[in-house]
Parts: sequence; structure tokens; C-alpha cells
Amino acid sequence: MSFREIVAVLEAEGIRPKRGERWHPETVRRLLANPTDRPPTLRKRTA
Repeated sequence: MSFREIVAVLEAEGIRPKRGERWHPETVRRLLANPTDRPPTLRKRTA
């Protein structure tokens, strides 16, 4: 699965990043490349 595909799944599930409105492939890459970092805070979108 590519980083872009992961972004598409996150967006489709309504999971937002802690900051900003959208996920970016580079952000996903950094999160997966650095497993020792604190996990991100994920928020479900509310309409």
C-alpha cells in the first residue's frame, strides 16, 4: 500500500490529523518511518 493510498483511507474514514485539515503522503511516511515517536492524535470528522 502506498502512502497516497493510506492517505485516501484516512480521508475516507473521516480521520483527521492533529493539525490541519488533510493528510499528506509525506506526513504518513514520517509517522511510519519513526515508530519511536508518540502516536499521533487522530480525530474523527464531525459534520
